[in-house]
Amino acid sequence: ESSLYLMEGIVKSLADIEKLPDE
Repeated sequence: ESSLYLMEGIVKSLADIEKLPDE
């Protein structure tokens, strides 16, 4: 259960990073 919650956090972080502009 905790691992799944951790995975969701990582996926969210990756999504936020991808949202950042590549300027």
